[in-house]
Amino acid sequence: MLWARLAKEHRSVRGILAQTGGIRPPERHRSRLALTLAVREEISRALVIGHSTRAIAARIGRAPSTVGREIERNGGRAGYRANQADISAWDRAHRPKR
Repeated sequence: MLWARLAKEHRSVRGILAQTGGIRPPERHRSRLALTLAVREEISRALVIGHSTRAIAARIGRAPSTVGREIERNGGRAGYRANQADISAWDRAHRPKR
């Protein structure tokens, strides 16, 4: 517990935290397993050329289901935009979830 490490009463620490705005949450970062913007751009280019989901998956080294879900949740084959997909993924990754 924080107050135990500071050798202070719980009430004292709580008052200090209330005045200073609390404890800053850890900085957000992407999982190493998440699709990167560069990979999303590859998907976008391959869609324009007309490649299938399986061909795109083989090209980027991911599962076809991963590529298919990425395309469908971000506008479908006709509306997929890499930059917008990347922004949306970052926004959807907020924690905690409801």
